[in-house]
Amino acid sequence: MKIKAVLSIFIAVFSISCNNQNKPGNALPVTYCIDSEKGDDNNSGTSRLAPWKSIEKLSDIMLSPGDSVLLRGGMTFRGSIRLRDLHGTPSQPVVISSYGG
Repeated sequence: MKIKAVLSIFIAVFSISCNNQNKPGNALPVTYCIDSEKGDDNNSGTSRLAPWKSIEKLSDIMLSPGDSVLLRGGMTFRGSIRLRDLHGTPSQPVVISSYGG
């Protein structure tokens, strides 16, 4: 059986708020924030005040329709991203963008 995966990634010029009240496990979309300078991989990653440090943390989660991954602007991120179980849809894509300056 062929499995078709729809991967919609938009690099947007507009700002998406990284202040997110949704927690992982909710059916609602979640925004994950990554800051290679001030982040900590023990943080929740769902707030600008508690971002992850490394992009490798994305390998630990399942991105669902409408979820966003925001990298802090002006930072350098080293490593590999392995997006697993990506479940974006045309109407609710998984968005990868940036926040801050």
